[in-house]
Formats: sequence, structure tokens, C-alpha cells
Amino acid sequence: MSSQAVSVRVTFITILISFLIGCGGGSRHKVHYTLVENQRSVPKKIVLLPVDVRVNEISAGGATEEVGEWSEKAKQNILNSVKTEVSKNNKFLIVEMAQLSEKETSVVEEHVALYERVYLSANYAASPATGPDWKDKVKKFEYSLGEGMSFLQEKTGADAALILVGQDHVSSDGRKAAIFLAAMAGVSIPLGHSFLTAGIVDLNSGDVLWIDHTFSGGNKDMREASDVDDMIKDIINNYPGIKSFKDSI
Repeated sequence: MSSQAVSVRVTFITILISFLIGCGGGSRHKVHYTLVENQRSVPKKIVLLPVDVRVNEISAGGATEEVGEWSEKAKQNILNSVKTEVSKNNKFLIVEMAQLSEKETSVVEEHVALYERVYLSANYAASPATGPDWKDKVKKFEYSLGEGMSFLQEKTGADAALILVGQDHVSSDGRKAAIFLAAMAGVSIPLGHSFLTAGIVDLNSGDVLWIDHTFSGGNKDMREASDVDDMIKDIINNYPGIKSFKDSI
């Protein structure tokens, strides 16, 4: 990934987290209006797309840098946790991803990146920063990634795709020491944060049928399987959440 793309992604996560902290009331998850109005069925066969999660180390000076080994560990923890949690609650069936060509892989990656921006837009509409006109976009939740991933329906037999995107910031030992000294002086410095969003996308239409997220201000670590289990359980338990979302609007 280019440095420009990394910068854009960091900006996205930073803005999104500010929205999450500022949001109050309403439902944390969102459901497409056609599911709310019973115009379509809840998908049961879902293919899990490649997880896009990055684990960054925060230096004593506050600079962040991704640690590839940590990111891969977090991705594997998420994959394992999703499969385990889904098998427990039986809310849907995970379908294995088919072998993809280089071009098809690129299309999938582009749609995962697009999901990030759609998720940001959806949460902006629900934030206190918007006026009453934006609230209609929450009541009638309707977003799409387009029909570009429709080929996955034929290749996998799935009705929808599960997209998982996130970021974890972990303090270095030097930063932890600085935080301890600052605390002794009465100054609070955050250890980091863990953020994970999940979205269910209809493969035929590209409609974003459901979105949710979980956020921790520093007491979770995606390198730890037990922490990831808690985060995934927190998200999956809200699916599909049609009644609770309907009640909230």
C-alpha cells in the first residue's frame, strides 16, 4: 500500500473514532430499510472476505507504525473467532471463499476499501454534527457498494459477503513508561484503542444490509485471541438486529 493510501486510511479511522465517541442515542448497528420493512429475506449463506486490519505500535513520542507480524496475528484471531462464534449462534452459515484471479482479488480489495468510506458516511449521518435532514438517512438506511462483487455469488454460492475492517493502536514499552510517569503527575495519556467494524453486503445488488462496530479505548489487544473473541461476540450478537434497530428509529 502506498504512503498516500496509508495516510488516507489513518485519517479515515481517526475521523470515524471521533464520530463514535461523539455519537449518542440510537442503535449502534444499522439495517437496510428493505430488511426492516420485510421486503427481502435475511441472508443465511455468507462468504467472509479477506480481513483488513492493521495493528500499529505507538512510540513514546506518539508516532505510529504498523507492525506486519502483529497485523497478521490479529487477522488470524479474527478469522478464528468469527468462525467459532457463528458456529455457536447459528445466525448464518460461513461459505468458503473460492479461488480468485488476480483481477477478481483486486475487485474485492477495492470494495473492502469502499466499504470503509460508506461506513464513515453512514456514521456521519447518525452523528450529532448533522442536522435533521440527515436523520432520514438513518431511518431509511440505504447504502450500496455497487454490483461489482456479483461474480462471488456464482463462484461461492453465497448470498452476501461479510466485511471486517479495523485498526489497533498498541503502546510501546517506552510509551507505557511515559504514560506511567505522566499519571504520577496527574496527566492522562491514552494507551491506544481498538476498532473493528463489520458489514454484511448483498452480493447481487451491492446493498449494505447491516453494519456494526465495536470500540475499545485501550483495554483490548487484537493480538490476544480472548480480546478478539469478546469483540467479535459483541458484533455478531447484534445480527441481524432488525427489531432493535426498528425500535431505535
